[in-house]
Amino acid sequence: MAGRPKKSPVSPQRVRSRKLKHPTKITRSAFGKLPWSSLTVAVLGLATVLGFLVAWQTHRPRGDTSGSVSVPSPLATVHLPPVEEARPVRKKVVLVIDDAGYRLDHLEKFLSLPFPFAVAILPFLPNSQRSLEMVLRAGKTAMLHMPMQPRGGQDPGEGALMLSDSPMTIRQKLGRAIDSLAGIVGVNNHMGSWFTTARDKMRIVLEEIQGRGLFFLDSYTSIESQAVALGDEASIKILQRDVFLDHEDTPEFFDRALQETLKLLRKKDHVVLIGHVQSPGLVEKLRQFQQNHAHELEFVSPEALLK
Repeated sequence: MAGRPKKSPVSPQRVRSRKLKHPTKITRSAFGKLPWSSLTVAVLGLATVLGFLVAWQTHRPRGDTSGSVSVPSPLATVHLPPVEEARPVRKKVVLVIDDAGYRLDHLEKFLSLPFPFAVAILPFLPNSQRSLEMVLRAGKTAMLHMPMQPRGGQDPGEGALMLSDSPMTIRQKLGRAIDSLAGIVGVNNHMGSWFTTARDKMRIVLEEIQGRGLFFLDSYTSIESQAVALGDEASIKILQRDVFLDHEDTPEFFDRALQETLKLLRKKDHVVLIGHVQSPGLVEKLRQFQQNHAHELEFVSPEALLK
C-alpha cells in the first residue's frame, strides 16, 4: 500500500536475542542455532569449572568428606599477634645501708637479702676494706660514706670534711677517701648536717664527685642541705633520702618507717631508704616487706634508678 512505511526485515541476530531472554524456553533447535563462538566459550567455561573441582578433590586436606567447595575468607590467613595484658608499673625503692666498716657479722646478715641495694662504707676503719670486698662479692652496690661536719660538735670520723677546710683541702680529703675504696660507684654523706648547708663547700664536693664519674646521694641530715639545688643548677643527678628506717632500733619503729614508705609510694615513683648496719633486726623486716609487696614495688640500686 502506497504511503505505508515498509517493514524492515528482522535480522536473525535480533531473533536469537529475543529467544535467549527466556532460558526456560530454549529448545534443542534454538540451541543448535547458537554461533560456534558462544558454544566454544561455554565449553571452555565448563571445562575450567570441572578442572577446578578435580584439583580441589585431589588436594583437599585429609579427613574432609564434606564434598562441598568452600572458598576461604581472606581474613582466615591473617595471624594477629596475641594481645598482652598491660602489666602494672611497679614503684622503685632504693635502699642504702650506712656505716659499714665496723662489725662484719652484721654486714653479712644484710648481704643475705636477695634484692639489689647499696652499702655505704666509712673510710679508714679497720674493716673498711674487708667490708668492701664482701659487698662486691655479694653483687651489691658499694658507696663511700663520706664523713662531713655536723651541728652539735660530734666527731664525724677520720678525714671528715669541715667548714674550715680550703677548696684544695676538700678536694684532697675527698679524693683520698674515694681512692681508699676502689670499686665504689657513688658517695653519700655521713652526718654533715652543717657542712651540706654551705653552698660553696658542697659545690666543690659535687664537682669532684662528678669529675670522677660517681653519683651523690644526699643523706638529707638537714632540711637546709644545698646538694639537690646545686645538682639541679649543674645538671648533676642527685638522689635524696626520703625515710630513715632505724632512727630508733626497735621493731615498732621499723614497721612505722616501712608504712611511711608505702604512703610515699602512692605519691611518688620512687623512694630512697637509709638504714644502718648496726640494726641487724631490720634485715628480716626488709625481707618480709619485699615479699609482701613484690607485686607493687621493686628494689633497685641507686645507679639503676639514675640511668
